Order: sequence, then C-alpha cells, then structure tokens
Amino acid sequence: MLRSERNRGLFVITLTPEDVRDIYIARAAIERAAVMLILRRDPGRAVDRLTEVHRKMQDAAARSDYQTLSDADLEFHEVFVTESGSPRLMRMHGTLIVETRMCISALESTYQRPDEVVEEHGVLVKALRSGEEERLLRLIDAHMEDALRRLAHPAQEAHEMQPSLQPPRRRSRRSSRRPTTT
Repeated sequence: MLRSERNRGLFVITLTPEDVRDIYIARAAIERAAVMLILRRDPGRAVDRLTEVHRKMQDAAARSDYQTLSDADLEFHEVFVTESGSPRLMRMHGTLIVETRMCISALESTYQRPDEVVEEHGVLVKALRSGEEERLLRLIDAHMEDALRRLAHPAQEAHEMQPSLQPPRRRSRRSSRRPTTT
C-alpha cells in the first residue's frame, strides 16, 4: 500500500498494531453481519462456494504453496461476505481488502503447519452447514482474535493485542486525577 503526500511523493504504508486491531474489529463486524444474512438467505449456496474455496486452500497447503494459500484465504472471506447479498457489506469489506491482504500474507508464516489455517476455515464451513448462528459468531470472533494474537508485535505486551476485539477503553480524566472516596 502506498500513501501519496502532495509535493513529496509516494510512501509505503506500515500498519501499526492499532491498525491491525482496527482492521480485525471491522472484519469481525462485517463477517458477523454477513453470516446472519447468509443463514436467512441461502446457506446451502454459501456452503457450496466456501467448500470450493476451502478445497483450494487444502490443495495449496498440501503443496506448501503459501502464496496460493494466502490468496485462497482472502477469497474465502470475500465469498463469505459476497454470499450475504448485502452491497454495503461487500463495499465495506472491499475497502479492507488491501490491508487485509497485508495481514493475511504476514499471518500465513505464523502457522507451524500450513494445514492449520485450512482446519480453521473448515470449522467455519461445517458450522455454516449446520446452521448454528451462535456457534458461527463465536468462531468468527475466535478466528479474528487468533489472527490478532499471531500478528501481535513480539516486543509488545501480549495483553495489548488480546483477548478481545473490543477497542481499548479510554480512561476518564476525572479518574486519573484523583481517586474516588467511599
């Protein structure tokens, strides 16, 4: 990704841990909304399309082809959102594609075995096939939180990137100035 600065040129954008957290918060919100719509529309069609992409992931993992695995991982999530049928969710997801690609490319190298990522996505397909909305929502959150843990900068405190997709709470000025008395 490049950023253009007037009269200065193009610069490569680097993602901070806060950027990555924000990307995954947005992705989780979009995919959670998408799964609820899929379950109300045509889950069978979505399962068929996701199963096809999942097979691509399996083939790539078997060959240890990380680039194809990353591409299929991204395609999986694109199909997931597309199958919701919501033009707005698709548009929102589309704005995250470039940043998501950066994350997924970095993420693939964090798996000890290439089939780990395949297994995670297979569980999502199985849950969608069974129509378990609450389970699917939990799995989406877990999938995104796992990615956050894997992408966390090693020097950063572990608690800053986990365990939740919730943005950090802001401290009020009042509480930081003086303690309350009871």
